Amino acid sequence: MNWALRLIAPWLFLAALGAQAAVAPIVMSVPITPDMAGFVDSLARQPSYAALVLRNAGFPLSFSKPISIDNSSSFRLGNYAVQYLKKSDNVYSYEVRTITDLGKKVVMPVEIDVADLSARIVRIRMYPEFAGLIPKVLLNQFESRLKNITRPRAQEKLVSYLLARSKNSRTMSDSERNYLDRK
Repeated sequence: MNWALRLIAPWLFLAALGAQAAVAPIVMSVPITPDMAGFVDSLARQPSYAALVLRNAGFPLSFSKPISIDNSSSFRLGNYAVQYLKKSDNVYSYEVRTITDLGKKVVMPVEIDVADLSARIVRIRMYPEFAGLIPKVLLNQFESRLKNITRPRAQEKLVSYLLARSKNSRTMSDSERNYLDRK
């Protein structure tokens, strides 16, 4: 019986870490400029459009992996897929999926909480499996990248791009809409 316990002990440990992750999400607070606050709802509901806006304004999500648009609510970037699920009160819910090198499917719930938008703060909560196993350096890299695209100058550039788009049309262009809804 001792051999059975030794066999399942690592899995119990990993399951406990996964349960811990559900209780304690990784939270990042992002300051939002007043001008950018007006675009949060439309970008949060359409992550594919948000990804295109970031790319077209000079802030690609990846320099080495192309964005593959499924529809207005989902896109893929390399091994990852992002899907908008719903909005409840002030919280937008997403699912980020990937397949590890070992072939395991991993799903990470992500939330964007805009309850403090009037105070110009947006909170991103991520609920990764085995959060305790994520190296601090990887979290620091993600946070650094997030800060890069949310600093005030970057937000000014995004707002300028979005305002220029809105001057040309009140909604997405036909080519953007076709690109987003092609599947």
